[in-house]
Amino acid sequence: MTFRRAPFAQSVALLAAASLFAACAGGTGGAATQPGPTLAPAATLAMTVGPQATAAANPSPAAGAIDACTLLTNDDIKEITGYPVAKVLPSPPDSIFPSACEWTVTGATWQIVLGVTPPGGSPTWEQLVPYMTGKTVTGIGDQAFESDAAGDLFVRKGDTMFNIQYVAFGEPKDTQDRLAKRVVEHLP
Repeated sequence: MTFRRAPFAQSVALLAAASLFAACAGGTGGAATQPGPTLAPAATLAMTVGPQATAAANPSPAAGAIDACTLLTNDDIKEITGYPVAKVLPSPPDSIFPSACEWTVTGATWQIVLGVTPPGGSPTWEQLVPYMTGKTVTGIGDQAFESDAAGDLFVRKGDTMFNIQYVAFGEPKDTQDRLAKRVVEHLP
């Protein structure tokens, strides 16, 4: 059973706060005795507030960028979930990823949200995932991790990292994993 999760940017903001806490913890008098890890660019963007956040969160695609909306086709979603796609929203305003996409379906009130960081996803993975609580998932990409904070699935394949969130009530738990495996198949 899959439960409703926090909105995409809200869950990443929680992860950013955890990263910030890990970076600042330790020492006496509130001063760290050792330099903490550098926050991932995604974590920095998640803490931005106001109209600037939308512009910062949705930069123009860079050379070598991947269009997140091409990583899951309408047929993929129908095959895996059983529902036809009703609407596709490229670069949803609450995303912190260089490329993101959100799908809603006909016949259900849930959504799929995908954010991609290529190239450079590997360093972002190293700056973000070690500071999260959750569990390692095997069989998806080179590395996969499911966050306890919101159930998001973070996947790294080569130098590309993506985050997929399957926001649904009463749907099979493995649907998010199957969607992530399909994304991996579509990665260049």
